[in-house]
Amino acid sequence: MKLFLVRHGETDWNVNQLFQGQTDVPLNENGLSQAEDLAFKLKDEGFDAIFSSDLQRALATATIINGYHDLKIQETKLLREKNFGEMEGKLREEVEKAHPQYFLQEGGVSLDYVIPGGESWNAVYSRVKKFFAALKKQDYKQVLLVAHGGVIRSYFHLIKGLSKAEIREIPMPNCAVFEETL
Repeated sequence: MKLFLVRHGETDWNVNQLFQGQTDVPLNENGLSQAEDLAFKLKDEGFDAIFSSDLQRALATATIINGYHDLKIQETKLLREKNFGEMEGKLREEVEKAHPQYFLQEGGVSLDYVIPGGESWNAVYSRVKKFFAALKKQDYKQVLLVAHGGVIRSYFHLIKGLSKAEIREIPMPNCAVFEETL
């Protein structure tokens, strides 16, 4: 199965470098333009299915791309970004100050630590793994998946076996697309 993993278009929170998590932030004008440009680039791909996070920034990106494909977008909470709880809407420096135990040495993060009101990375890994296990059982040839940076990085760790250090080195701009085989 060929996968096209797409990170959603830009939001104002991306521009301001705020933790978005599961706060349902819409695409900004640039994000809409990015999605339209990507839709045109992917217009001739023969997708059998389109899956999207149910958060509006991902769903809007998927909807714009789907304008060339006319498929039913399959929304799922399994593809949501990590829930950062009370730190959503905050800068990284604020998170580091309020929750130093979340961060490990060399820029890593604790896999078990839960910011109040949020979820751990292990919980994210669990739901991403559940999604891809179910997807593998399907008979699709080519799938578009629109999600978030954390979900795509989880895919690279869980499915492709990349280390956390390798994953941090992968550029993940808005509307980035990664072609993979599942």
